[in-house]
Amino acid sequence: MIAVLAIGLPLVVAQTGTSDKPFDMEELEPVPESEPGESKPQFRFNLIADVSLPGPLPGGGPSLVDDAIVIAVAGGLGVVSWDGTLELRHGDDLQLAEDGDAAVFAFSDDGKMRCSTLPDGWIKAEKRCGSCRKVWKKKWRVRAPGSQFARPLITDKRVYYGATDNQVYGVKRGNGHRVWATDVGGRVIRPLEVLRVSAPPDVRFIGPRGSRTMDLVLVVPDSGDSIIALEGRGGVRVARHELPENEAFVGSPLTQGDRIAVVRQRYDASDTALLIFELTPPLPPAPEDSFPESVASDPVGGETDPPGKTAPN
Repeated sequence: MIAVLAIGLPLVVAQTGTSDKPFDMEELEPVPESEPGESKPQFRFNLIADVSLPGPLPGGGPSLVDDAIVIAVAGGLGVVSWDGTLELRHGDDLQLAEDGDAAVFAFSDDGKMRCSTLPDGWIKAEKRCGSCRKVWKKKWRVRAPGSQFARPLITDKRVYYGATDNQVYGVKRGNGHRVWATDVGGRVIRPLEVLRVSAPPDVRFIGPRGSRTMDLVLVVPDSGDSIIALEGRGGVRVARHELPENEAFVGSPLTQGDRIAVVRQRYDASDTALLIFELTPPLPPAPEDSFPESVASDPVGGETDPPGKTAPN
């Protein structure tokens, strides 16, 4: 027994890192399993609408206005419903500009916390203080690599941000301690987005109080050649959609319910479209004897390896 404890002790120290709390197994259980350094997608980007837009686009990516997707297009505004119906407007009755605070800060859904990026390489978190002279009071601050960041994203457990070192970071909301960092293959300077989904049945996932919901962090690297989904608790890449050569995503994704909207533009800037996706679990594995060997090894239609477990950095 003494020998077992002596061997196990360094592992616990490595997993706690700089956290001031004891090692929390609940923080690790929901992470989809994966071999170190390997990404095993657990979802597919399923295209449900491809809406052509009149380009070129004068104002970049889309915005959400009254539950509709609104984007500045050549000659006016395009208003797209989440089922893919397009309405072109030529007036100025829709307001796309964000208010000053929303452009600088990311706010939690409960309104109790906000985060911002500072030009000297810091991420700052503040909490609302009803009894203070100032409404917002410093909560924590962490230094991050790079000088340009995607605007942070706050959920009930995590704060996420991207940086020019090609990494997306997940830190604890309460103290800013890093839980994971994932390389997405390109600078991350566009705002991130979150999508809440149900965990696939083949993923061993134990959320708070038995919940099987997952927060997926959506990332479009600066090159715009792909959109990536990362599992929020452990940073494992669970889905990726790549565009063909000479195409790129414009702006950042939007979400509503289980749907994702993102604008695609081809080399000819007049050829643009709004793509609406759903993230769906992979196709169920077929019985081994129902396919020839060459087909059964296909990652789309055949069995996938069971996911492996990772611990945060």
